[in-house]
Amino acid sequence: MADLYSPKNAKLINEKSLKSLIRAIKFSQGDFSLICVRCNYTILRKRMVKQLQKLWYEEGLPGEIKNLYLPKFSTTLYTTIKNELADEQPQALMIFDLESVNDIDQVLAAANHVRNEFRNFRFPIILWITDKIQAKFKFVPDF
Repeated sequence: MADLYSPKNAKLINEKSLKSLIRAIKFSQGDFSLICVRCNYTILRKRMVKQLQKLWYEEGLPGEIKNLYLPKFSTTLYTTIKNELADEQPQALMIFDLESVNDIDQVLAAANHVRNEFRNFRFPIILWITDKIQAKFKFVPDF
């Protein structure tokens, strides 16, 4: 029986996940879409992001996927994104470090409260989250 958790299988699963993510980003162009990617390990996340960017360019996809690292003292997600981007419209925006935000419950509650405002972003937003952050999403079901 094959070991599902072998490094070889993990690599294949991760590559398949990245291709699915690229497909989701492509299908979301011009519209808001919230995509959550669960990854508990910083080193793996860095590797996956690097591979994602490589695949993006290899496929000849236009524009860039912008990265946003949330400061520890963030209180809102929407305003942080709006201030960071101003009028810029990237192909997609990846948000990192939700697990490092001091008051993540406040950030998620605020995002849930203004959830309709996120439609002003005409591109997909990819939240890189951990298991711990994913569990908190049950308290903000509308977001």
